[in-house]
Amino acid sequence: MSEASLHEPFHDLARQREADRFGMLLFLASEVMLFGGLFAGALGLRLAQPMQYAAAAERLHLWFGTAKMLPFLFMTALAGGVLALFVAFWSAFMISWEIEGDSAPFATLGKKLRMLGPNVPYGFAFALGGILAFKDSWWMTVIN
Repeated sequence: MSEASLHEPFHDLARQREADRFGMLLFLASEVMLFGGLFAGALGLRLAQPMQYAAAAERLHLWFGTAKMLPFLFMTALAGGVLALFVAFWSAFMISWEIEGDSAPFATLGKKLRMLGPNVPYGFAFALGGILAFKDSWWMTVIN
């Protein structure tokens, strides 16, 4: 584990660690309240109307989304790999440009991409994976 570094606005590490713990506890408490309320509401509806709940559960299409899950995961992994390779090659290209002394036309873009390092924006990979896996869906016809 790496050493903790002091960040602004804190003046000592103990106070920073205490604020980190408090922030995490506050986040966990909000999640417990949110999902606890959702589960309590679902349980309350199930207990209040058991016959209607059972009738609705019979019409529930539980396996509706699983047919395209494997292509979505594959396309997302593929898009993430392509994005990671793009960032790596672009960074290497920009570094070689700087070594040779030429002025790079996209120098600021190259610096920003290099700052990403291994943290490729996988939101783009998920979006691209969804577009490739679900190209026949109604929302893709709306876009086109």
